[in-house]
Amino acid sequence: MKHIHDVIREHLLKGSLQDKYITRSPEEISLIHSVFKLDMNRLNMGMYRYGNNAEYVRRGCIEEVYRRLDAYMKTHNTEYVIDARNMLLIEFLYPTFNDVKFEPIDDGEIYYKQERRN
Repeated sequence: MKHIHDVIREHLLKGSLQDKYITRSPEEISLIHSVFKLDMNRLNMGMYRYGNNAEYVRRGCIEEVYRRLDAYMKTHNTEYVIDARNMLLIEFLYPTFNDVKFEPIDDGEIYYKQERRN
């Protein structure tokens, strides 16, 4: 018997749920595009200020993500959210770890199931 998430995935792949239920308003689409533009603007400015993005890896990119999110939690300044997103992008492009991989999982299978056991 198929799990419900398998049925939903099939519908998503066919586009049926996308067309019927997942619609975005023009305002939301514009906001999403503005976030991507802010990301790129800040990355470009960072290149002028700090040099190559690969340099962030030496400074500890993951720790910087946590610092930015902590600053956001304290100040509610969304600039820190954009900075955290960019740090994650840099981490994806220039990984800290030698054994990185991209393995799509469902429902946080690996990480969350391990956490629940503890």
